[in-house]
Amino acid sequence: MTLIHPDDLPANYDPQRDNDITLWEVVCHIAKALDTVGIDDAARVMARAVDRVDLDSAKGLAYLAYSIAERKNWSPIAQLFNSLVTSWADIAAVARDHKDEVPEQGQLGLDELY
Repeated sequence: MTLIHPDDLPANYDPQRDNDITLWEVVCHIAKALDTVGIDDAARVMARAVDRVDLDSAKGLAYLAYSIAERKNWSPIAQLFNSLVTSWADIAAVARDHKDEVPEQGQLGLDELY
């Protein structure tokens, strides 16, 4: 098994359209968005992932990734995940503003079918 490296992820990721979403994938996409584009894009990914994964677990995984990278002296990876963990509250605050942009799945009543 190989873990996806954030550099190997495609741009314009949308957690709402990911049929095989994983916690690691979401953490990597948020970290990559924060590193390459900024807090607003990281918040967009977080807002679109909130209904798909447990964000508390995502934060814990980001901290674990930082801890492992720091222990292994993988400085660029440690810095990437440390930035994510230390910015988490700010990203979450901006993500709340983006929550309005996440389309809600509509309900179709049986009476609308006929």
